[in-house]
Amino acid sequence: MTPGFIDLHTHLDAQIGWDQNLTPVSWHGVTTALMGNCGVTFAPCKPTDRELLAGMMETVEDIPRQSILTGLP
Repeated sequence: MTPGFIDLHTHLDAQIGWDQNLTPVSWHGVTTALMGNCGVTFAPCKPTDRELLAGMMETVEDIPRQSILTGLP
């Protein structure tokens, strides 16, 4: 039995806005996730940069910009 796993390379920055349990990684024993999607992160972020970052994530990860902007405060 292990105390848990650390996910060093996540793609969860947008997902955490609508899925705070970070499923399914938490179902597989991940207890710590280092946030930041391949060098792109949503926090901290200047309000004027939100559209730019959402557009980058839409292009890179195929997550709709509106879902990102709606799901993240």
